[in-house]
Amino acid sequence: MQSKAIPEHQNFYMNRLLQSLGEKYNTDKHDEIHSFAGKTYLDVYEDHFSSIKDSTTCLLELGVLHGKSLMMWRDYFQNAQIWGLDIDPSTKQDYGKRIDVIIGNQCNKNDLDRVAVGQGFDIIIDDASHLVDHIIQSFKLLWPRIKTKGYYCIEDTGCSYTENLEPYKNLWPGMKYNLENTNYKNDRRKLERFFLDLIKQIDFKSSNVRGVYFTTYQCIIQKL
Repeated sequence: MQSKAIPEHQNFYMNRLLQSLGEKYNTDKHDEIHSFAGKTYLDVYEDHFSSIKDSTTCLLELGVLHGKSLMMWRDYFQNAQIWGLDIDPSTKQDYGKRIDVIIGNQCNKNDLDRVAVGQGFDIIIDDASHLVDHIIQSFKLLWPRIKTKGYYCIEDTGCSYTENLEPYKNLWPGMKYNLENTNYKNDRRKLERFFLDLIKQIDFKSSNVRGVYFTTYQCIIQKL
């Protein structure tokens, strides 16, 4: 019996499992705002993560909100424990099996040390405050815990062009829980110097940074 060919549109979605899961849980990582050149954040992630989908055992996302992306990651990485960290106490809810949420500050080492105690991470995604100082400090604290060949991902880098995020304290959930001395003044040049330093480390083979991939509002850093 001759097998039926898979319709082109079905084959397209079969190769975009993460995008489909993003749509299922309605995480904004799959929408038009978080897209460029026909690819969403999730399409870009699938390009990098599909080969480690079964071997990934530990993932952390900074910034939980409603937990939609945590459930998406749980369904995509079926052998992984999924961790979330958020400063907003209301985000600590039961999101189902293999998902744990820690309430804490993304720049506080003691809080971060309570996540997956004694374990390394295959993947970390920073989708938290989008403040430049927080982005850089979180990376410095968490990069040592990335496993060999693992990934550290920074989302919504376009927010760094907004020089003052303080007006967003009453718009973005969780922002009101930041410390009183939080610097809401973003300095895009500081973030660019941070990225340029990573590139220099690669060029001079002076660290364990394997590569840095940029696309619109998204940066993926891989470890050697």
